[in-house]
Amino acid sequence: MCLPLHPFLIGVAHRVDHLAGAVDYILGHDGVWHATGREIAQWYLDHYYDATLAAQRAFAERWA
Repeated sequence: MCLPLHPFLIGVAHRVDHLAGAVDYILGHDGVWHATGREIAQWYLDHYYDATLAAQRAFAERWA
């Protein structure tokens, strides 16, 4: 699950405690990976990029 946050919506004082509580709750579960966007992208590239590219090429060849 990705939590995209915009400073306009979450960067105000009365919302920070709610965000902190939500993040603490989520990270309190076993198996939760706390990752940056860069880490998520690298994981995708390492595990799925080649297969996705091959599938896209096969699709393009079929419909060309």
